[in-house]
Amino acid sequence: SLGAWHALPGGMARDVLEAVARGQSVDLAYDGALRASRTRASEDSAPLAAIYLHGNFESRSKWVSVEHVRMLSTLLGLHVLVFDYRGFADSTGGPPSPDTLGEDAHAVVDWLEARGIPPSRVLLYGHSLGSGAATQLSLRLEAAGTPPFAAILEAPFYSLRAAALTFPAALPLLALPGAHSLVLRSFMNGCRTGDAVAQLPTLPLLLLHGDDDTTVPIQHSVMLSRRVEATRGRRASVPFRFEALHGCDHLQVLLHPRTLPTVSAFLRDVS
Repeated sequence: SLGAWHALPGGMARDVLEAVARGQSVDLAYDGALRASRTRASEDSAPLAAIYLHGNFESRSKWVSVEHVRMLSTLLGLHVLVFDYRGFADSTGGPPSPDTLGEDAHAVVDWLEARGIPPSRVLLYGHSLGSGAATQLSLRLEAAGTPPFAAILEAPFYSLRAAALTFPAALPLLALPGAHSLVLRSFMNGCRTGDAVAQLPTLPLLLLHGDDDTTVPIQHSVMLSRRVEATRGRRASVPFRFEALHGCDHLQVLLHPRTLPTVSAFLRDVS
């Protein structure tokens, strides 16, 4: 059981509230809004919904999740599903693992598809740990022949192992005898975002990273960018962009004045 919220595009909120006030159930009113978006859509290539995948030690109610949802729904006009992985907040079935991150995210895709929104109209937006969930989900959808519209990875890690080895607070501990090899063994099979993007050469991809990030250093996105470019070669027609945002720490990327224009331009390029 996954705790989740469905946020409406700003322009649909009044109609749904009025329907609920007239006595329609909340579920029916929100599902009706999804159907209406699908019916009114004039461009088959434009996204209708986004799934926001939050970071570690976070939940859908934390301010950073709420502000991401606000940007995607109110400012970009998308339906947004934000949920908590198993073992987080009020979701059951924990603890989470690299495999269950993708499985839980896939359940949200299935929920949207059951209401008429196919994966090809769904944007995946992963922050920090959510970047691993987004790429694992992309691999699942690609294997099923139903790739997503695009993926945006904010403050992503190259792999969980690399993140553990570069986390600043852990550096003094890594100096202890045997600590380095223990980390390598513990995170050997963790989310490997670098390997995932190499297997997704046709996925439109945007990387956002603050150059003052002290939780997941920007070098992770630099390595991911090099991996993507090496893998795609001459596939210039597949949109890819890496945006380094000056002065931003791990939770500040969304607040940078270049973030919204960059995301908007990326979505236009994909469409």
